[in-house]
Amino acid sequence: MKISAALIMKDEEKNLPRLLKSIQGKFDEVIVVDTGSTDRSKEIAKEFGCRVYEKEWQGFADARNYAISKCSGDWIWHFDADFELEDKEFEKFLDSLRLINKDPSVDSITIFVKNFSDFGMISGISSQAFIHKNRADIFWQGNIHEQLNAKRSILLPIYINHYGYQDRDIQIQKAFRNKELIQKDLAAAKDKDLKEYLVKLFYMLQTLSILADVDEKFFKESKGYIQEFLQVREKFSKDGAMRFFIFYPFFYIARFLMKQNKKKEALKYLNHAIEENFLNADLFYCKTLIEKDLDKEAAKSSFVRACVLNDKMNKIQDTQVVDNVENIYAFIEHEALGLYDAADIEWLQKEWKKERSSTLGILACELVKKYDLAKYEKCIKKLLLRFADNQWVQAFTLKSYFTNRSPQALALAEKIVQTNADHLLANRVLGEYYFRQKEYLQAVRYLKKVVLNVPDRGAADMLIQALGHLGFEKEVEKFVEKLKKD
Repeated sequence: MKISAALIMKDEEKNLPRLLKSIQGKFDEVIVVDTGSTDRSKEIAKEFGCRVYEKEWQGFADARNYAISKCSGDWIWHFDADFELEDKEFEKFLDSLRLINKDPSVDSITIFVKNFSDFGMISGISSQAFIHKNRADIFWQGNIHEQLNAKRSILLPIYINHYGYQDRDIQIQKAFRNKELIQKDLAAAKDKDLKEYLVKLFYMLQTLSILADVDEKFFKESKGYIQEFLQVREKFSKDGAMRFFIFYPFFYIARFLMKQNKKKEALKYLNHAIEENFLNADLFYCKTLIEKDLDKEAAKSSFVRACVLNDKMNKIQDTQVVDNVENIYAFIEHEALGLYDAADIEWLQKEWKKERSSTLGILACELVKKYDLAKYEKCIKKLLLRFADNQWVQAFTLKSYFTNRSPQALALAEKIVQTNADHLLANRVLGEYYFRQKEYLQAVRYLKKVVLNVPDRGAADMLIQALGHLGFEKEVEKFVEKLKKD
């Protein structure tokens, strides 16, 4: 059985080496379709042994379908240049494929996508069919947010890493681009395919919710699409396969209403989806933000549900998108301690034990820390023991160790950078440790990552001194000038 990798790209010299290193040696062939690169993307692809073709840009589906036409494998796995495939995930795929091939009715595979924010933290998780049999009747449709027309897709607990939305400015630029492409797809689908039309309305609301943070004019533009969505969704109210597209947009609608201070109206939409048993972490997180000003007790319960559902993304039966992974943890760190009090500790710990939720465990431990630091040490050790490889548990624990100058911070920081070399706090801990040990070369290695990404005067001072001890006087002068400008 032959397996092809297919990739479309344009000006991706920054991301491309990471992807190609991760898939090198795994596939029988790697097909690359370039849609107009002016950088070194094509040269890099050829250096990795890829077969490179050029195609004039006519939308995402057109480019992917052209890539399919060049593939000779029995199965095709599609990638974007800002993806990364870990070895363990590919092994899971191979093991699963042996079983899937025994069922001829399965023609595609849906996998999970981990969307990473700055410095390697997961900001959201989504899912899409990226793998399919190489058959003439299977192809991509849509200028943007393209979908396979496969008849039966099976969902597998396989994850791909996605780094395309780390930069907020890039995310906004893509939203402007996507808006125009979605408008074309909406016009094409309106009188031909109502189901596809509903899907594109979902993506339009998603895009406008991003742009509305930039310019309030997009609130007004969203009104027409909201009304259109509410009318069309009624035609699919009994279609189980469309549940996500008929309920999740209530999250975007609620966001628009919250921005206009129409909180009670926003709650009605969220509660309607929840009453229909559409249980999603984003909806409960949004409910928390509204209820914290209207009904504190209700907000407490809503956020507990958001924490629990946030963790369920790692279970195969939950295919729903979660956009607010990072926001949920930020809420724990900055706002949740004002929502809960000492009387809630026992309740939260019972819920944590019952649900076995790492996110809920972090919330319970952070609340314990506020009232009893001695008990917190025991609580956080128990959490770290149970969820040793969870990136958010590691991050919260490391911050606590570092703040309290615990000797355990060093060992944990070393473990974290082995899997996430860009983790800022871990680099800060290691940089300070090596600086105090007068191992200045190592100190520079870690402190440089911190100082170049966030304002940290303490780290900057240590970095300048370390460079001075190493004899890099000119570099120190340049660095000080850069800090002054920033």
